[in-house]
Amino acid sequence: MNSTADEASEFEFPIIMHREGKSGIFVPKISLTSTAPPMNPAFYNPLGEYKRDVLVHVVSSYAASFTKGVRFADILAGVGAGGIRVGNESRNVGCVFLNDLNRNAMQLASLSINQNGIGEKFIRSGEEANFFLSNHSSMEERFDIIDIDPFGSPAPYLDSALRAIKIGGILGATSTDGQILCGLYPNVSLRKYGGYSLNTDYCQEIAIRLMLGSLAFAASRHSLGISPTFAHTEKHYTRIYAMVTGNSADLEGKLGFISQCNACPSRSVGPVMIGVCPDCGSNCKAAGPLWIGELFDLQFLTKAAELRPERKLEQMFVSAKDEVGLPATFYVTDSISSRIGCSSVPILYVVDSLKGLGYKSSRTILDRKGFRTDACTDDIIAVFRSYTD
Repeated sequence: MNSTADEASEFEFPIIMHREGKSGIFVPKISLTSTAPPMNPAFYNPLGEYKRDVLVHVVSSYAASFTKGVRFADILAGVGAGGIRVGNESRNVGCVFLNDLNRNAMQLASLSINQNGIGEKFIRSGEEANFFLSNHSSMEERFDIIDIDPFGSPAPYLDSALRAIKIGGILGATSTDGQILCGLYPNVSLRKYGGYSLNTDYCQEIAIRLMLGSLAFAASRHSLGISPTFAHTEKHYTRIYAMVTGNSADLEGKLGFISQCNACPSRSVGPVMIGVCPDCGSNCKAAGPLWIGELFDLQFLTKAAELRPERKLEQMFVSAKDEVGLPATFYVTDSISSRIGCSSVPILYVVDSLKGLGYKSSRTILDRKGFRTDACTDDIIAVFRSYTD
């Protein structure tokens, strides 16, 4: 029996080696059979695999411009699936820090590290996450990339993370507060993220912008700025990536409100809330304050696509490039069809028709039936009616 097998036999609960990407991860067997993965004996969520696929390529894309390996920290590591995959699969990673209070989780992480033969890259610790980040706030101890992947909100860790990241570093954060960020509990959103949420067709984008807004406000407290690089959502989480800059002036003009008409598809984005719809005169409701700048960085997306990830990831990065420079918030085809009483309209017809009218338009990676455009509401509706005429 080899040493890894010997170590595996010492656990007091059933474990199994689970494959993700190119890595083998030891996890509690119950994590793969439970409807909701339990926190004990150690946390592992198999539904987060795609999120970790993206993380691997985000790190590779960022690290590609460095001459030496980057320093990566997974501060709420669980069994270490994200950090282990980064250390084993991402390019140009020199050192990976795995931190989690759960001793079982760190023991499983050690077993996985040995299984993948990457022990020379890893440093493990069992500290409270904010304490861990505070211990790495001196200039020589800071990280190039910090990943915050909690159960719930990342907000409690943002200030500490900003102290522990290098200028020009990437901060990734996950939220599983879907109901809060998508408008069911706007007052809770205000308390947690500093802005009101809104239940709209594009609530996934509202969620991303609230998270970026929360990070931006935290950065401003430290005289720092942010520049978003990428974001994506799935049913059970919202995920952002942003570069930390050394100038809070980078935030000017990037924080504001999104106002949505109660009666028509019209919406406005700007520094103040709009109370009355300029198109139909109905009352509006608003989300924010939140991030109203770009969600994606074109240079980053180009590099990510050039690294030739698997096809699904490559298509996502390429598609996101089409959204750069287009207005904040997207429209959903079925929602507009329902509102004006017409049959469902294919999204490609909508996008191509709007381009034919001289407008900018693209699909969005945030909703399979969503599209962005700088067209006015009347012309969007006219395109939908033209399909059924």
